[in-house]
This record gives sequence, structure tokens and C-alpha cells, in this order.
Amino acid sequence: MKNIFKIKKEERILALVSMLVFASLNAVLIHSYPTSFFKAGKLGFWSIFYKHFTVSGFDAYSYIFLSNEKIYFELSRHPLFGALLYPGACLNDWLMGWSHHNCATFIMAVMLVISATFSAVFFFRICRELIQLCRLDAYILTAFFFSFASIMLTTMVPDHFCFSMLCLLVSIYMVGTCMAQGKQLKAWQASLLFLTTAGVSLSNGVKTGIMSLFCNGRKVFSPRFFAIAFILPLLIMGGSFYYQNEYIVKPQQEKGKEIERKLMPKRPDIAQKNAVHDAWMDAHRGKSVSDMPFLKWTDVSTPRMESIVENLFGEGIQLHQKELLKDLSVSRPTFIRYDWAISYLFEAFVFLLFAAGVFYSRHSRLMWMCLSCAAFDAFLHLVLGFGLNEVYIMAGHWIYAIPIAIGFLLKQKRQLPNQELQLRQQLYSRCLKGVLLVLGLALLIYNGILIIGYFC
Repeated sequence: MKNIFKIKKEERILALVSMLVFASLNAVLIHSYPTSFFKAGKLGFWSIFYKHFTVSGFDAYSYIFLSNEKIYFELSRHPLFGALLYPGACLNDWLMGWSHHNCATFIMAVMLVISATFSAVFFFRICRELIQLCRLDAYILTAFFFSFASIMLTTMVPDHFCFSMLCLLVSIYMVGTCMAQGKQLKAWQASLLFLTTAGVSLSNGVKTGIMSLFCNGRKVFSPRFFAIAFILPLLIMGGSFYYQNEYIVKPQQEKGKEIERKLMPKRPDIAQKNAVHDAWMDAHRGKSVSDMPFLKWTDVSTPRMESIVENLFGEGIQLHQKELLKDLSVSRPTFIRYDWAISYLFEAFVFLLFAAGVFYSRHSRLMWMCLSCAAFDAFLHLVLGFGLNEVYIMAGHWIYAIPIAIGFLLKQKRQLPNQELQLRQQLYSRCLKGVLLVLGLALLIYNGILIIGYFC
């Protein structure tokens, strides 16, 4: 596990191609931005970024933080996201003084390209070392995964999901490697994984706990392991939350309220616009269990089956042609239907491949571990309804389970009793590779054309 981020020889081409693709996607996005995104000085960065960045519900809070170190993201759900962005904010502060231009978009793009490239590398490693696919099959499956609409967007939009995806893939690889070697996950390793995954997105910390249980069993609950792996990171995140909330968020909120009190009497149109926006959100937001913290994000009224078909698997894998990349908080309806029936057939076929892979790999601990993590997301989104109306933007937290399951379909049996069975296996393998190549290429072209067309 030493030098885990060192690119291996067989990964160099993959890393290079991935970096070029992700850099191109980020370049397309930056090219679409208005000139106000690159202005420096004492400006209202909230108005500049938040009001003019509306892509599928993804947030531009990272741009704001990189510009003036103000926190607008939900600190309780992302306690260490600010710490991740802080070096970039310091760099941007220096660059703004030197160049008189805001470089937040470029700094974020570099961070996203690096994160996405390593995500591709670690997914490739999972295919090669844990599922034990040949190099070509691992290449095909990696390309297939990154052709998903939600994943393509995740690698280019200024939100936390790309970093969350990398943390989860690294966790799967590290824990999966320990299980394959018959080793126990060390307490400090579990602690580091929990700190990074939960620090970027708190709910993902649960998945680290699930992975630790699969690897170490009941030893996870030993006082020493539990204290080091979970209690210590929680104390660090709690301390970070307290500091940021007391010394950054609260003064920021008080200043914002003061500005609002002075501005509202002079600008009655702002209150009117806010009322219209609140009415839109009330009409498109599901009924929550309670208005209490965390519970206010639940949804008990939005139809589940339609959410699964159109948003969870639908928009997560292939974009809808209508209302393309629109934001639910601005103008996007909760549900959009595809223009062509073949889109639903395509979605159903991918789901069937996923289901077949799950069945084929039913004896694999790795697969059960990934499914358990995905099941936690299903509980959050489909049972409790957290973020259900925008569930497609969170696909990076779970959708890796689909290609991993399909990867087990590609895995060939080492020894077969006769030549006839070997020939059948070769034919099956070639057909499946061909299907995945066609599916991946079709998704890449379809989603790519829509994304590039939208921004260009």
C-alpha cells in the first residue's frame, strides 16, 4: 500500500488520456463563462457565481470560497471541504493581486482534473487487481464508467462530488486489497479513510464504516480500533466545524443580515423575486418529515418509481434532451421524459447487465461491500428522500457499483474441463466486450454532444 498514488507503468496511458479528456471538459465549461467570473477586487462574488451558474443543481460555492474564503456550503455536511479548498484560496489571493484577475475557475479546474484522473486510475486498479480483469477489459470498463452523464458532469462542475468519488474509490481499493490479501485494515488506515470521506461529505463516512466491517468484522468495535478509526476523526471534524462556524460562518451571516436590512427598503423588487423563487421551490420540493436540521432535507411525497426511472438511473446515465442541464431551483421540472423510447430500452439494458453482474458475483465479498455502500445511498435517497428531486447529481457516491458488477461478467473462469467450453467462454467474452464498447461509445457520443453543445 506504499506509494498508493504513484502511477504504475500500465496506468500511464490511461492517466494521460483521462487527464486530456477531463481537461477538455473543464476547458469547455470555463469557455462558456461570462467575463464577470474572471474579475478581481472587492466584488459581490455571491451574486457573480451563484446567480449565473445553474448546471443541473450543482453548486458554485467552491468558486466563492476560492475567491474570498466565504463559506456558503452546508458546513455540517462538508466539515473539511473548506480545508481542502483553502490552499487554492491562498493561491488565488496571490494570483489576484499579481494578475488582477480572479483565477478561481482555473484553480478549481486543475483540482478537478487531478481528482478525476486519479479516480479513473483507482477504478482501473479495482478492475485489474480486485476483479482481476485483463488490461483491455479494465480499459473498456473504465471508459464505460466515465461515459455516464452524471460522472462526466461530476468531473467538470465546481462541486464536491468529484472529490467524494475519489475518496470512495480509494477506500474501495484499499479495503478490497486488504480483503484480497487476507489482511486486516489497520486502525490508522480506517481513520484516514473515514476522515477524508466524511470530511468532504459526511454521509460517506458511513460507507467507510461499512467497508471496515467487511474487512475486519467485529474487531471494528474493539475500543482501541473504534476510538482511533472513528472517534478521533469525528473529534477533528467537530473541532473544524466549531472553528469555521464561530469565526467564519456566524460573522459572515451577521454581516449579510446587516446588508440585507439596509438594502431591502431601497430594493422592494428583491423581496418580490425571493417570494417568486420560494413559491417555485415549494411547488417542486417534496414534503419533508420535519423542519428540524437534516430532516428538512427529507422527502416523503415525491413518487419513487418515477424518480428511479427518470432521475436515479435515467439522468444519472444519459441526459434528457428536454430541459437540458437546467437547475431544479430555477426552472427544471422534477421529472422529464426522454424524447425517444430507445432511451428507456437503453436504460433497461444497462440495468439488466447490472443485475446479471450482481447475480454472477453473489459470492464476492467485494461486490457485497460495494452493494452495501450503494444500499446506504438508496436508503438515504429513496426511503428518507434526501435530495431525491436532484438525486442524479449525487450519482458519483454510488453509481460505480454498476460497472463493478458488470466487471464480474467479464471475469473469465481460469480452468474449463474441455475445449468446447473454452470456445464458448471466448465467444461470450468477445460479445460482452463488444456490447460494452457499443454502449460506452454511444453514451460518450450522446452525452458528450449534449454537454458540449449546451456550453458552446
